Formats: sequence, structure tokens, C-alpha cells
Amino acid sequence: MKPAFALVALVLLFSIPAHAQAAGGAASPPRASGGGSTGGGASSGSAGTRPSYTPTAQFKMAAVSGSSTDFIPSAYLPFDKAVALGQTNSSAKPETIVEVAQAYRNAKGQNPEHVIIQDLRGNFVQDSK
Repeated sequence: MKPAFALVALVLLFSIPAHAQAAGGAASPPRASGGGSTGGGASSGSAGTRPSYTPTAQFKMAAVSGSSTDFIPSAYLPFDKAVALGQTNSSAKPETIVEVAQAYRNAKGQNPEHVIIQDLRGNFVQDSK
């Protein structure tokens, strides 16, 4: 019997917010229309009410410097050469993760003279090599 009362209590508890979502609820008062299309001043539901219109922002800005002859594309290929380059790139076998890792390990870069590490207490310490 107690589970039945608990179920009824939960249904009533969760039905309270549903009343506020009903059309024509007390959450928003109906607007009076200027007459004509809706037939009356007060209407319930969404047929007579419309959201307020807010115009979109229009940012107009123009900044031009130089001329059209100043522009030089950084990479330009004719169509035929671009298609050939794309085909060679798509047919190339990508490296596996193991090959990439070996290449990074074998690459000799600059060894830093000083390295910043963290000690056991969490403080940063400068370590000289």
C-alpha cells in the first residue's frame, strides 16, 4: 500500500510543472489585439500571441588598404598540377604511429641547458643538465 501512495505522490509532484506549460496558463497574460484578425481582445493559446520582434544587428565595416595588384597568393597551382598533386598525396601510404614515434626519437634537436621540473611538494625547480 505504501508504494502505491508513493507513486501517486510522485505523479502529483511531477504534474505541477505541467500546469505552467499549458496553453493560456497564468505564466504570461494574453495580449489585447488591435482588432480584426483574431476576433477578440483576449485570446488563449498561441494563436493570438506573437513574440516581440527584435531586429537583427547589422555591423557594416569596410577597411581596405593597398590595391588589387598588391595581392600575391602564397600558394597557387594551375588546375592540372593541383589535381596531380592531390592524386599523389592521396595515393601515398601514410606512416604508422610506430614509424612516426621512431622518427621523433631519432631526430636530434637542441638539448636544453636548463629544464624546469616539479619536486615532491609540487614546487617548480630548475634543473641543469
